[in-house]
Amino acid sequence: ERVLEVVPKGGSVAVLGLSYKPDSNVIEEAPGFLLAQNLAESGATVTVHDPMAMESVKKVLGDRVQYAKTVEEAIDANDVVVITNPDRAYAAIDLASVPRSTIVIDAWRLLRKQAEAGRFTNYVGLGLGDDIQRLSGALAGMWNDTARTPA
Repeated sequence: ERVLEVVPKGGSVAVLGLSYKPDSNVIEEAPGFLLAQNLAESGATVTVHDPMAMESVKKVLGDRVQYAKTVEEAIDANDVVVITNPDRAYAAIDLASVPRSTIVIDAWRLLRKQAEAGRFTNYVGLGLGDDIQRLSGALAGMWNDTARTPA
């Protein structure tokens, strides 16, 4: 549902990484596969890519999704791109080559350094919100206070 919130009306989404881990064709319970399946069932136009799992996905999803032969093909044809697997093919994406209007949601923060360098403004690295960083600092402070307190 949250991904659908950022897809423009009539827009499309690519899911990169359908297996449960890189270099695998196993899709059972894999977050990327489940996301692609749910998006397709919701009526979204979905393109998928995975270096190893495409045949496994085709057996289950058939023609309910589109299949990109390359990462570039998946990115160029879609309004939103979701990286759900830390495969090296996705870590090698150059944000400078991604259309400026495309929203990239990166569940593994593979492209975070590029985004922080200011090369891309529509980047969402999951799990690194301000609250997480603030809480990390607070927890570190609590740990240090506890370590200094005599027993």
